[in-house]
Amino acid sequence: MALELNTVGIYFAENYASLQLAVDAMPARGGTLILSAKDYVLTTKLVINKPMTIQGQGAGDRALGNMITKITTASATIDMIEFAAPNITLRDVGLENTHSLPTAGSGIKVTSGIVSTGTTEYPAGFRIENVGILGFHDNINIVNSYLWSIDNLISYKAVRYGLLIENQQLPDGGDSNISNSWFFAMGRNSQAGIRQLSSGGLKITNTKFNSSPGNSHRMNYGYDGLISGSSILCISNCSFENFNLAGARISSFNYISVNSCEFAPYGGTSPYCIDYYNINTGTIIGNTFVLGGSENGIKVTNSSNITLLNAFRNTGTGANVVQSGNTNFLNVNP
Repeated sequence: MALELNTVGIYFAENYASLQLAVDAMPARGGTLILSAKDYVLTTKLVINKPMTIQGQGAGDRALGNMITKITTASATIDMIEFAAPNITLRDVGLENTHSLPTAGSGIKVTSGIVSTGTTEYPAGFRIENVGILGFHDNINIVNSYLWSIDNLISYKAVRYGLLIENQQLPDGGDSNISNSWFFAMGRNSQAGIRQLSSGGLKITNTKFNSSPGNSHRMNYGYDGLISGSSILCISNCSFENFNLAGARISSFNYISVNSCEFAPYGGTSPYCIDYYNINTGTIIGNTFVLGGSENGIKVTNSSNITLLNAFRNTGTGANVVQSGNTNFLNVNP
């Protein structure tokens, strides 16, 4: 027997032959789509083209086992779910690509649609809450969005990036938040947990970047940001462990803060825990660096107005701080 549609805009996926038909049946103003405790298999992209909440029954445990509501694909190339409208919320769902090695595509691709603000149009925001995602070429690809948030995301086993931020239509737009999340290599040697190519005002808090158990697979970078224009980045209370090249590589930002974080590179493989290049104003304060072998702490190149005050446990031959190019320190560790 079909589940009833009530008067407050709640729809049940079980009433429709596919998830796409359920989305298509909802009105233009959206509503809430309830997913059951089961596996949904997609062979073509699911397009969410209206504002709505997609509510599952649970994303699984911290190892991404026991997913209660799971959406899967076995495609090597598709974007499995596209956010093609503003104001979409996805929560309590597990997403998985079971292909042995995807060569393109993402689990969630955010194109978002356009909303009008005064005389200017901007890509609008979305929310991802309590979602587990693993096995895609890029687990999440934000092509365009503004004022978005991700909380309690578990990202595993990306071929390339756990999260790719592009923001093509409004490169300096953003004002975005990532919190209480995990980016782990977990079965693949990924390029980065987060790769940011544009978008301003990003804040990353209470988030961990790490490898696989036993360090059998690792990420080159936890956070890897290369911004071509004016932008702001704040990273706080995060943990970067067992990375190959840098915990945070940060280039061409206007204002940066990395505060109260922990850095512990994989033994002997990491040139620097933090690699700053072409930063206008930045603070690296209250962080802890655990160094051994040839690992280094902080490298700052061609940057101005940089304040450093951190704690180092260095048992190896690497340097705590390296300065190169036209760099001006306001304050620095002794």
